[in-house]
Amino acid sequence: MMENALQEYLDIVPTSKFLAFGGDYHWNPELTWGALRMARESLARVFAARIRRGMIDTDGALGVLKTWFYDNPKRIYSI
Repeated sequence: MMENALQEYLDIVPTSKFLAFGGDYHWNPELTWGALRMARESLARVFAARIRRGMIDTDGALGVLKTWFYDNPKRIYSI
């Protein structure tokens, strides 16, 4: 379900309004690591499918992911 939602979000949500990862696992680092791994794997499958279909190129995908994982959290949380 998450991968289907990501496909939709990529088409309708501005890149600047999306964070690739977040959670409330502050008390258990193992759960944070597991959730991050699942998110990264899902994002890899979604972007790989889009690259195969010619909807985005590799540089474009990396740019979106950098924005989601780094630029947006840095801007939103002022870190």
